[in-house]
Amino acid sequence: DGKSDGTQTGGSLSDGTTEPSAAPEAVMKGTVIQVSGTTVLLAVDGNSSSGLFTVETADIPITDASGNPAKIGAVVPGMLVDVEYDGFIEEVYPGIVANPSRVRITDSADDMTGFYLTLVRDIFETDSALNSGIRTIALDLTGVHNLSDAEKEALVYLVWTQLGYEAVQSTWDELCEEGFIDKDRLSFEEGIVITFTDTPVKGSSFDFTVKKWRSGDGSIGYDDCKAKKSGKNWEYTLGGAWIS
Repeated sequence: DGKSDGTQTGGSLSDGTTEPSAAPEAVMKGTVIQVSGTTVLLAVDGNSSSGLFTVETADIPITDASGNPAKIGAVVPGMLVDVEYDGFIEEVYPGIVANPSRVRITDSADDMTGFYLTLVRDIFETDSALNSGIRTIALDLTGVHNLSDAEKEALVYLVWTQLGYEAVQSTWDELCEEGFIDKDRLSFEEGIVITFTDTPVKGSSFDFTVKKWRSGDGSIGYDDCKAKKSGKNWEYTLGGAWIS
């Protein structure tokens, strides 16, 4: 019936949470996208209905890959985690892992979703006149190699929640077919299209291009841009700018 009483048995840890004593019924493998207080947003690839899920960690143990206790502050965007739970998901968006019993950190990785969010923010704020009166930000990520499908979904979700506009993942052609872009007048009356193309990460760098399109005579872009990892973070330099 999609519900569980959430009862767990087992010993008590030093921090007061319950140590599960039995093998979990299900394990969700995901990439940490965002941590808000004790709530973790995960991108999970291979799920048929949604790639985004939240996990409330306030009353469950968090451990590192060796099984040692960890605090919520140890969980940061980019990390890979296993969430043990009873198999039930609350079907809202993002989905809610209903009865988690443990979060286990399995590996660390770069927060690529956060990096692309920075790029979206920066190109959105560039030539802000193109944003006048918009309701929608469409992201064309078909040429992006450095985000998984679930991370692309997460990026759209973060753009929606943080920039405050409806956000969709769509191409220019698809927007034309759906009637959002007037193909004859070359105009997206209620939105903009931000398009990224990139090369796969090689070593600690990759190349990319980005453009923002509102109409045939209202668009900007940058070619030959460079992204490079500096310490734990990714930074970028823009290449040749163009405007139409």
